[in-house]
Amino acid sequence: MLTHAIYSPHPPAIIPAIGQGDTKKFEKTIQALLSIALELKKNSPQTLIVLTPHAEIEIDKFVVRVPKSSEFIADFSEFGVSNNSKTYPRDRLLTSQLIENMQAKDLQTSILETEKLDFGSSIPLHFLASAIPDVEIVNLGVSFGGVEVHRELGEIIRELAEKSEKKIALLVSGELSHQVTKDSPHGFSPAGIEWDEGIIKNLKAGRFEKIMQQDIFELEEIEECGFRGLVMLLSAFEKIPYTHEVLSYEAPGGIGCLVASWVRS
Repeated sequence: MLTHAIYSPHPPAIIPAIGQGDTKKFEKTIQALLSIALELKKNSPQTLIVLTPHAEIEIDKFVVRVPKSSEFIADFSEFGVSNNSKTYPRDRLLTSQLIENMQAKDLQTSILETEKLDFGSSIPLHFLASAIPDVEIVNLGVSFGGVEVHRELGEIIRELAEKSEKKIALLVSGELSHQVTKDSPHGFSPAGIEWDEGIIKNLKAGRFEKIMQQDIFELEEIEECGFRGLVMLLSAFEKIPYTHEVLSYEAPGGIGCLVASWVRS
């Protein structure tokens, strides 16, 4: 059954070997992820379904990573860090079931044979999976489709998880607006601040439907990479009793970093 969901950003600088002195700028984010890791350690989910916006994206398809071996590999070599790789076992059965159900519901799906995880997956996993070292991974990327296909993906994940005898957690990697301060490399937009504030306000109030009613194609101006994943997460927990909490928000470098959690009650 579905027991947890985590919404996490993925700034490379939260990894000490990458960020070094800049890591302290993300203290709220790091502490929030560590607190979630403790919660996961107490409850020990057996599978973690990871949705990332930085997989190999195909415009109208969800990309499901399927390693040729029994494990995924995460490293930070693209950031100049060597000798820091980790491996995570794959959940072969749940991956196959997910692909089968997505195809049965006519969700466009592409299968990518690779062991290598993208940084959108590997950065939050660095903090969260360390608390549950035997957890198995299912990994897939968002599509560039609209709200409805991501809502449907959430429903499929919920249905599969509720039929499973395993405890399953959901990790959505994503960031809010990339334009919330003037030092952002993506530029500054007051609309980015307004949108982030609206997302946080509605999350805290539990007004999830209001979030999911937004037009995804009107968000290009604020340069977000987390809305589609958030829609999927909210859809997955729509019919499950839960408690939820916004643990932190900060925007070093102008990119909105939100950490939030859902726990089955």
